[in-house]
Amino acid sequence: MNGSPAAQRERDRPFDCSKIPLGEAAACLVGEFLHIAGEMESRQRARRAEDLRRHEAMASALVLDLAHRTLSQPDGWVTVSLQNDDYSPARRQAPFLTQRFVDLLNLLASDPEILEMRRGIARRGGGGERTTVRAGARLLRVFAVADIALTDIGRDRSILKNSLVLMGPKLRGSAEVLPIPDTAETRLLRVEVQAINEFLAQADLDWLGDVVDDKIDLSDRFVFRVFNNGSFKDGGRLFGGFWHCKDKLEGVCFGQHRAVALDYGQMGVRAAYVQAGLVPPEGDLYSVPGLQPYRKGVKTVLSALLAADKIPTAFPKGVRKDGLFPSSWKFARVLEPIAEFHSPIRHLFGTKLCFRLMYEESCLLIKVLLRLKDLGVVALPLHDGILVSNEHLSIGESTMRIKYHEHFGVDGVVDVSYPITSYNL
Repeated sequence: MNGSPAAQRERDRPFDCSKIPLGEAAACLVGEFLHIAGEMESRQRARRAEDLRRHEAMASALVLDLAHRTLSQPDGWVTVSLQNDDYSPARRQAPFLTQRFVDLLNLLASDPEILEMRRGIARRGGGGERTTVRAGARLLRVFAVADIALTDIGRDRSILKNSLVLMGPKLRGSAEVLPIPDTAETRLLRVEVQAINEFLAQADLDWLGDVVDDKIDLSDRFVFRVFNNGSFKDGGRLFGGFWHCKDKLEGVCFGQHRAVALDYGQMGVRAAYVQAGLVPPEGDLYSVPGLQPYRKGVKTVLSALLAADKIPTAFPKGVRKDGLFPSSWKFARVLEPIAEFHSPIRHLFGTKLCFRLMYEESCLLIKVLLRLKDLGVVALPLHDGILVSNEHLSIGESTMRIKYHEHFGVDGVVDVSYPITSYNL
């Protein structure tokens, strides 16, 4: 593995039980994996027909997701649960994912050549680390012989992971995933995201480069909303989709058309003014008098002021390392002019407002995506913006402006940019 343990944990992703074989290579891989698992078992009696079907389904989903993880990120791990409660009828992600899945994981992990496992660590008072798995050396050789590619692995849309994720309050640097209550609110939230996912599943999307060399899975179009602090009024941003795999969106294209990025400029600070019942000032809100050469640093500090639960006394992490301000400056040298320039919202500094602002931002983006869907325009979500075809630039921008005004009651700022690309267009 490369990097620190902490860095590795940041790249872990949850097990996706929706994976299904699309071609002969994937089907052969599943058959070989079932043979390996069968050799490791010490069963005296054959499984009943229904139990065999479930066993084969969970084993198939597991090996295909491990293969997908290996192909898309060779050193990546997949988080799994070893708690039987997570596989109860009320909580399981798929009908076949019963408590027997825990037995299968433990069986395979008994041979690290088949399945490497890092068992989770629970901490008193919350937090801890999830159990993670990845393919062992022997299983990697099986992948190589099968010559499987990302295009051989599909998804059963009927059992895709939950389109809503509710995270508890962060304790000791981590937050617990909470069950989703069945309420009128959550049903509506789920319907909205499902509508977006169904539309994206049929979209004509492509990649300018080589999907194999670039490890791009064009079938990965499932997005989900993540709420924070145990509340459906905090956070709610959309995550997921193959376009989130790249820091740069240089290879995404819509059929034969180039992609263009549209995002709400100065979203957080402008939303804070609206939260205070004020109309945001004109101009660049990150251009603070006396700090104009350090716009990026001002943006970072201002975001931290709105995110913190009290007024910070030092620069946010990374500010000094990245050289966003002169090394000789103290934090007060930056805080004072920012607080003076934004005095109308100074009372919001240190109130941990960021998650509520993210919620407003995410609700706005959902409205934009659903409206564009109704117009037949494909848009890929990017937290506070979208990616659309350049042929739909005008309608995308106008929709964003209209929905911003409807949501906040004031005019918004929409920035337009074309992802820089090294590919031939």
